[in-house]
Amino acid sequence: MKKNPARKIQKVIWHIRWMLLCIIILFNMVGLICSLSLVVVLATDSISFSIYFLLGQLDGYFDCKSNCHT
Repeated sequence: MKKNPARKIQKVIWHIRWMLLCIIILFNMVGLICSLSLVVVLATDSISFSIYFLLGQLDGYFDCKSNCHT
């Protein structure tokens, strides 16, 4: 993969991660205020954090691809 497409993909993933993290925070605040079921909150949090960390791994991969010297 060339450097420029890898940088663009990395930026998109970075923005998606931050949006996902903000959504998780807002969902937890709403769950705290409205007292949602603990099972619903934990399931949503676990899925969201799994996606967040997966995107972090992809971000690291594309960071490597955008900074490679070959």
